Amino acid sequence: MKKLQKLIEYLFYLFVFLLPWQTRWIWHGGELNKGFWEYGTFSLYGTDILFVIILALAGIYFICKKKIKNQEPNSKFRITYYLLPIVFLVIAFLSVLWAQNRGLALYASVKLLEGILLFWLVSKMKLNFTKLGIAFVSSAVIQAGLGIWQFLTQSTFANKWLGMALQIPGRGGTSVIESSIGRWLRAHGSLPHPNMLALWLVIGLFILLGLAYRFATQKKSFWKALHPNFWLNIFIYWSCVIVVAGLFFTFSREAWLALIIGSIFFWIVVLIKKQAAIFYKLLAAGLVTIIILSIIFWPLLSTRLSGQDRLEVKSRQERATYLNQSFQLIKKHWLTGVGVGNYTLAVHNQIDPDLKSWDYQPVHNVYLLILAELGIIGLGIFLWLIFYIIKRLFSSQIRQDWPRILIYPAAILAILIIAFFDHYFWTLHFGILLFWLVLGLGNRKFS
Repeated sequence: MKKLQKLIEYLFYLFVFLLPWQTRWIWHGGELNKGFWEYGTFSLYGTDILFVIILALAGIYFICKKKIKNQEPNSKFRITYYLLPIVFLVIAFLSVLWAQNRGLALYASVKLLEGILLFWLVSKMKLNFTKLGIAFVSSAVIQAGLGIWQFLTQSTFANKWLGMALQIPGRGGTSVIESSIGRWLRAHGSLPHPNMLALWLVIGLFILLGLAYRFATQKKSFWKALHPNFWLNIFIYWSCVIVVAGLFFTFSREAWLALIIGSIFFWIVVLIKKQAAIFYKLLAAGLVTIIILSIIFWPLLSTRLSGQDRLEVKSRQERATYLNQSFQLIKKHWLTGVGVGNYTLAVHNQIDPDLKSWDYQPVHNVYLLILAELGIIGLGIFLWLIFYIIKRLFSSQIRQDWPRILIYPAAILAILIIAFFDHYFWTLHFGILLFWLVLGLGNRKFS
């Protein structure tokens, strides 16, 4: 049993490490107005297969044990923990009945089921914070390094086995910064958009702080923890520099905002606990990296911050259009929604049938998107679940559980902030799994 438990644990670390890689088999390509339609596409991802293997092994393990030890004696929370996700799933699957495209709604419901199963599994399985943190941060470093290379060389490569598409700065639809010195490709790593890479790096930074905290508290002094071990020193400090640089080159304003707000919360906590000195060297490394890059690339940074460039104005106009479309759909379908996964199809069928396929985009706000697809009851259940997870993080039972105190509230806060400005937590494979993964990690204790 212990060998099976270890196998499940290390496969999960591998799953976390591989999550940003978007290797997939498209078994049904979506098409709308004679063009490729991502939100009507059915795919099987490599990480889907790995997760199913982990889930199957975990099922065998729990069945053999015959009894899953519940870590939480609070029966009220147990009911909330199981009942709210089940009700949310039921609403999603029921929406298949009134969705315009039932196949699409069923696929989206299954993806939601996968995310919630990940949430439950992570909440229950045995994990070691240090090992998980190293897997997460190592993945973030690789993604940041790839993103830095993409920006500095202004080139990418396509590889179907790695799930990467070719990105050309001069081609329409590519995420770029346009300024007086030309079009510059933003870093996106192996992910389809820079904002998605940026969030992965933001969470990686928070987890890196958690690792630093653990090493420091175990050794009483952060410097003593690092000085005897050259490779640990290299890992902590260079990971910070590389991830911060990668985050800078994404030029993701929403991720920068989330990092700032999450960091404010983090520093308030460590100052109250009188443990801020542990992080001063890391803070200095991160700030020096940001200052140097800001000076070198000021023309691009100022363009991004000012928001007055042609593409920045166009982006705001598009987001305003998406908001207006969502309000129209919500007004018509406020009670039941248009059906999970059917938002862009509803825009086509009910608002504007003449757009190009890539112009049919979900509203860049997860909360409005859920309201439009699942109605007021679906959004209410979702917000109720989020409320209980946050309440759980600050409950009296876990006040001595440092990963939650320092890391997961900041990470969850970052996600909830970005959810006001983007949609991929609800619409895309990576975002769905990352959202439920972080919620699940925030709902457990670590060894």
